[in-house]
Amino acid sequence: MQHGSVGWLYYKGTLNVGVSRQGIYLSIFPLFSFGLPPLLIPWSAIRKIEPANSWFVQRFRLYLSVPKVKLVINKEVLEPAKEYLAAQGFEWI
Repeated sequence: MQHGSVGWLYYKGTLNVGVSRQGIYLSIFPLFSFGLPPLLIPWSAIRKIEPANSWFVQRFRLYLSVPKVKLVINKEVLEPAKEYLAAQGFEWI
């Protein structure tokens, strides 16, 4: 389980994050999901990536194609996504 935020909501230890050729997969631990289905964010929906470091934790803020929607996740989660992000024109920071 990961920590992360989507918009204004912070998920502490309840967020599952996965990386595939199709995009970033998000799901919330069932006890806390309140009926929210898993979500797949395609790589093409990412418009901008910037560092969002906090204390000693390296994080990145991903701005999505839907205005005002951003996702903040740890660097370790994005490590497997290097090649997919490069294919979308993002250089690894």
